[in-house]
Amino acid sequence: MPKILVGLERGIVPSNTPSSIVARVQIIPSENGKQVIQKNTEHFILLDNSGSMFGSKLDQAKDALIKYCKSINQQDKITIATFSNQVNVIAKNLPVSEMPVEKLIKNVTVEGGTYMYAALSLMYNMIESLKRDVPKSAGSESYKIILLTDGVPSDGSDNEFIQISTKFSMLGVPMYILGIGEDYNEDLLLHMYQANEIGFFKHITNSEDITNTFSDLSKEIILYPSRELNIKITPGTKIIKVYKYEPQILELGPRKISENTYVIPLGNIGTDKQTILIKMEIPQRPTGEYREGLFSIELDTSLTAPLIIKRSEDLNDIKQSLDSDIKAQFTEADINIHALRAMDKTNVNSEKEKEIFTKRLEEIQKDNIMTQKLGTKVQELVETQKIMNGTKKVSEEELKERKSGLTKKRD
Repeated sequence: MPKILVGLERGIVPSNTPSSIVARVQIIPSENGKQVIQKNTEHFILLDNSGSMFGSKLDQAKDALIKYCKSINQQDKITIATFSNQVNVIAKNLPVSEMPVEKLIKNVTVEGGTYMYAALSLMYNMIESLKRDVPKSAGSESYKIILLTDGVPSDGSDNEFIQISTKFSMLGVPMYILGIGEDYNEDLLLHMYQANEIGFFKHITNSEDITNTFSDLSKEIILYPSRELNIKITPGTKIIKVYKYEPQILELGPRKISENTYVIPLGNIGTDKQTILIKMEIPQRPTGEYREGLFSIELDTSLTAPLIIKRSEDLNDIKQSLDSDIKAQFTEADINIHALRAMDKTNVNSEKEKEIFTKRLEEIQKDNIMTQKLGTKVQELVETQKIMNGTKKVSEEELKERKSGLTKKRD
């Protein structure tokens, strides 16, 4: 049976004092992978065939794509579009078993231009139409966008790409973004990934990378398509930050749907445990136990868990209630996100983010419990700081790997 578990960085806070706490919400889809039922998936694949993909990059992408189509559930449906100086849909909403996969994909050749925004807009309209036509209660289809590109788009502004990535998130559709080659537009693709919140971003440098990534995607088990975590908080309580910690580190943007109700997009849920960390400010209350909120998610059934916080005047009780594991997880997610923003050359606030990162790192190094809990991650953060300060020189490739490691899927 699926579960929802709630833990607190501090289970007891001081009486009659406003407090800040971190709640950890864990969604466990199935026990030890049992009772796995794979849902039908509709795959929307966008393949960049602009001139800069000429040669081995396009050949490797096509070979891996053919293997991917052959390895997924043959009853899944697939849509493939190429984009260059035009968007060309070469397969539309067809069961894989009915597609002449090799012929369709091998016939793709390079052309000019990179009309990526037009391609994403077309896919968005197609998915929105499909979801509108399927009863919400059915819950049998999941959707995913797979984007393979190396170039700078010929259309659309950065802001438009971020907006459409967010719109896919609102539909519950994860974007799996693969940046191919050394000269890909890293900053734009990274911002799209962060805006989508529920997919992943990977830099592909060779044929082995792309084959392995497609292999992982083909094995992905989807138990529950397009789910959201619902949060209902009591008046006076505020949500400050939300991070996903597992299966990957990412900052999430809760969507306010009423005065005290928020939803957090989780996307397709497979067998991986989902861990969400929520920093909240809670109002002052007298000594006693109070319910400050309720978490819920619809899986096989409606799972709910209350947020219960105890107020006390006993400082020893308050100190002993600290869960250092939850504190360490939030600390790691928080500093990783600040590091990522500090190393983003397009971020106008990168210097301020660097200052925040430095302050966070100093706090960690002074905290014996944190340094013990984070272990080797502390040294990795020290190395990241050296790169930021220019005291350690790294290649562009090493820098990209460092940035990718800040948010990568947890093993």
